[in-house]
Amino acid sequence: RSFGTSPRIITAILIIESRLGSFRMPWNAANAYANLAFLLDPAYLEAIQNRYADRYPQLRDEATIARAKRKAKWAAAELGYLVHIANHLGIDPLSLSGSFAGALGPAQFIPSSFWIFGMDGNQDGLADPQNMTDANLSMGNYLRKYGWQEDAPPEQKRKALWYYNHSEVYV
Repeated sequence: RSFGTSPRIITAILIIESRLGSFRMPWNAANAYANLAFLLDPAYLEAIQNRYADRYPQLRDEATIARAKRKAKWAAAELGYLVHIANHLGIDPLSLSGSFAGALGPAQFIPSSFWIFGMDGNQDGLADPQNMTDANLSMGNYLRKYGWQEDAPPEQKRKALWYYNHSEVYV
Protein backbone atom coordinates (compact mmCIF):
# COMPACT_ATOMS: atom_id res chain seq x y z
CA ARG A 1 0.00 0.00 0.00
CA SER A 2 2.79 2.45 0.88
CA PHE A 3 4.22 2.34 -2.63
CA GLY A 4 1.26 1.31 -4.76
CA THR A 5 2.59 -2.17 -5.44
CA SER A 6 0.09 -4.99 -5.28
CA PRO A 7 0.58 -7.87 -2.85
CA ARG A 8 0.38 -10.31 -5.78
CA ILE A 9 3.52 -8.83 -7.39
CA ILE A 10 5.43 -8.85 -4.10
CA THR A 11 4.25 -12.43 -3.51
CA ALA A 12 5.25 -13.51 -7.03
CA ILE A 13 8.76 -12.09 -6.53
CA LEU A 14 9.06 -13.82 -3.16
CA ILE A 15 7.94 -17.14 -4.66
CA ILE A 16 10.59 -16.93 -7.36
CA GLU A 17 13.38 -15.55 -5.20
CA SER A 18 13.06 -17.62 -2.03
CA ARG A 19 9.89 -19.75 -2.02
CA LEU A 20 8.17 -17.10 0.10
CA GLY A 21 11.19 -16.84 2.35
CA SER A 22 11.17 -20.53 3.21
CA PHE A 23 14.39 -21.27 1.31
CA ARG A 24 17.20 -19.96 3.47
CA MET A 25 20.30 -19.08 1.56
CA PRO A 26 23.22 -20.71 3.39
CA TRP A 27 26.18 -19.27 1.50
CA ASN A 28 28.50 -16.61 2.84
CA ALA A 29 27.64 -13.40 0.99
CA ALA A 30 31.05 -11.81 1.58
CA ASN A 31 32.78 -14.80 -0.01
CA ALA A 32 30.63 -14.51 -3.12
CA TYR A 33 31.74 -10.93 -3.74
CA ALA A 34 35.33 -11.40 -2.55
CA ASN A 35 35.89 -14.32 -4.94
CA LEU A 36 34.89 -12.16 -7.88
CA ALA A 37 36.75 -9.10 -6.60
CA PHE A 38 40.00 -11.09 -6.38
CA LEU A 39 40.06 -11.11 -10.18
CA LEU A 40 41.29 -7.51 -9.93
CA ASP A 41 44.61 -8.97 -8.76
CA PRO A 42 46.58 -9.80 -11.95
CA ALA A 43 48.45 -12.64 -10.23
CA TYR A 44 45.19 -14.24 -9.09
CA LEU A 45 43.65 -13.90 -12.56
CA GLU A 46 46.75 -15.49 -14.07
CA ALA A 47 46.59 -18.36 -11.57
CA ILE A 48 42.95 -18.98 -12.50
CA GLN A 49 43.83 -18.94 -16.18
CA ASN A 50 46.76 -21.31 -15.70
CA ARG A 51 44.63 -23.72 -13.70
CA TYR A 52 41.47 -23.77 -15.84
CA ALA A 53 42.24 -22.47 -19.35
CA ASP A 54 42.83 -25.93 -20.78
CA ARG A 55 39.23 -26.86 -19.94
CA TYR A 56 37.86 -23.35 -20.54
CA PRO A 57 39.89 -21.68 -23.31
CA GLN A 58 37.67 -18.59 -23.21
CA LEU A 59 39.53 -17.63 -20.03
CA ARG A 60 42.29 -16.33 -22.32
CA ASP A 61 39.88 -14.40 -24.55
CA GLU A 62 40.25 -10.62 -24.22
CA ALA A 63 36.49 -10.05 -24.12
CA THR A 64 36.13 -12.59 -21.32
CA ILE A 65 38.98 -11.00 -19.38
CA ALA A 66 37.49 -7.53 -19.82
CA ARG A 67 34.09 -8.77 -18.60
CA ALA A 68 35.73 -10.51 -15.62
CA LYS A 69 37.48 -7.27 -14.66
CA ARG A 70 34.20 -5.31 -14.90
CA LYS A 71 32.46 -7.91 -12.73
CA ALA A 72 35.37 -7.80 -10.28
CA LYS A 73 35.04 -4.02 -9.87
CA TRP A 74 31.29 -4.41 -9.42
CA ALA A 75 31.84 -7.15 -6.81
CA ALA A 76 34.34 -5.02 -4.88
CA ALA A 77 31.74 -2.25 -4.69
CA GLU A 78 29.06 -4.73 -3.59
CA LEU A 79 31.40 -5.95 -0.87
CA GLY A 80 31.61 -2.36 0.37
CA TYR A 81 27.81 -2.10 0.51
CA LEU A 82 27.66 -5.42 2.32
CA VAL A 83 29.95 -3.96 4.99
CA HIS A 84 27.71 -0.86 5.23
CA ILE A 85 24.66 -3.08 5.77
CA ALA A 86 26.46 -5.16 8.40
CA ASN A 87 27.60 -2.01 10.21
CA HIS A 88 24.04 -0.64 10.09
CA LEU A 89 22.77 -3.89 11.63
CA GLY A 90 25.64 -4.05 14.14
CA ILE A 91 26.80 -7.47 12.96
CA ASP A 92 29.92 -9.04 11.51
CA PRO A 93 29.86 -8.73 7.70
CA LEU A 94 31.13 -12.31 7.49
CA SER A 95 27.98 -13.52 9.25
CA LEU A 96 25.66 -12.42 6.43
CA SER A 97 24.38 -15.36 4.44
CA GLY A 98 22.78 -15.22 1.04
CA SER A 99 22.58 -16.93 -2.30
CA PHE A 100 25.63 -18.47 -3.95
CA ALA A 101 25.89 -15.16 -5.85
CA GLY A 102 25.61 -13.00 -2.71
CA ALA A 103 21.97 -11.87 -2.91
CA LEU A 104 20.44 -11.23 0.51
CA GLY A 105 17.22 -12.20 2.22
CA PRO A 106 13.84 -13.38 1.00
CA ALA A 107 13.74 -10.71 -1.73
CA GLN A 108 17.30 -11.53 -2.88
CA PHE A 109 18.58 -7.97 -3.00
CA ILE A 110 22.17 -7.32 -3.99
CA PRO A 111 23.77 -5.21 -1.25
CA SER A 112 23.83 -1.92 -3.20
CA SER A 113 20.14 -2.21 -4.06
CA PHE A 114 19.20 -2.91 -0.47
CA TRP A 115 21.41 -0.11 0.79
CA ILE A 116 19.66 2.33 -1.56
CA PHE A 117 16.08 0.99 -1.41
CA GLY A 118 15.98 -0.86 1.91
CA MET A 119 13.22 0.20 4.26
CA ASP A 120 12.38 -0.48 7.89
CA GLY A 121 9.04 -2.21 7.50
CA ASN A 122 8.66 -3.53 11.04
CA GLN A 123 9.54 -0.21 12.72
CA ASP A 124 12.45 -1.60 14.75
CA GLY A 125 14.79 1.16 13.59
CA LEU A 126 16.75 -1.09 11.21
CA ALA A 127 16.34 -1.92 7.55
CA ASP A 128 17.31 -5.60 7.47
CA PRO A 129 17.39 -7.54 4.18
CA GLN A 130 16.81 -10.79 6.11
CA ASN A 131 13.57 -9.51 7.69
CA MET A 132 10.45 -10.37 5.66
CA THR A 133 8.55 -7.19 6.57
CA ASP A 134 11.54 -5.01 5.68
CA ALA A 135 12.03 -6.96 2.45
CA ASN A 136 8.38 -6.48 1.44
CA LEU A 137 8.46 -2.73 1.96
CA SER A 138 11.85 -2.50 0.25
CA MET A 139 10.54 -4.35 -2.82
CA GLY A 140 7.62 -1.94 -3.07
CA ASN A 141 10.01 1.01 -2.76
CA TYR A 142 12.32 -0.42 -5.42
CA LEU A 143 9.56 -1.18 -7.90
CA ARG A 144 7.94 2.22 -7.47
CA LYS A 145 11.26 3.99 -8.07
CA TYR A 146 11.60 2.05 -11.33
CA GLY A 147 8.13 2.97 -12.54
CA TRP A 148 5.71 0.42 -11.11
CA GLN A 149 2.14 1.70 -10.85
CA GLU A 150 -0.86 -0.58 -10.55
CA ASP A 151 -2.72 1.28 -13.28
CA ALA A 152 0.32 1.55 -15.57
CA PRO A 153 0.42 -0.12 -18.97
CA PRO A 154 1.84 -3.67 -18.92
CA GLU A 155 5.03 -2.56 -20.67
CA GLN A 156 5.80 -0.07 -17.88
CA LYS A 157 5.24 -2.80 -15.29
CA ARG A 158 7.49 -5.17 -17.23
CA LYS A 159 10.20 -2.53 -17.32
CA ALA A 160 10.05 -2.06 -13.53
CA LEU A 161 10.30 -5.85 -13.03
CA TRP A 162 13.18 -6.03 -15.52
CA TYR A 163 15.15 -3.61 -13.34
CA TYR A 164 14.54 -5.92 -10.40
CA ASN A 165 15.91 -8.88 -12.34
CA HIS A 166 17.44 -8.45 -15.79
CA SER A 167 15.78 -11.52 -17.25
CA GLU A 168 13.00 -11.62 -19.79
CA VAL A 169 11.94 -15.03 -18.46
CA TYR A 170 11.69 -13.59 -14.96
CA VAL A 171 9.61 -10.65 -16.18
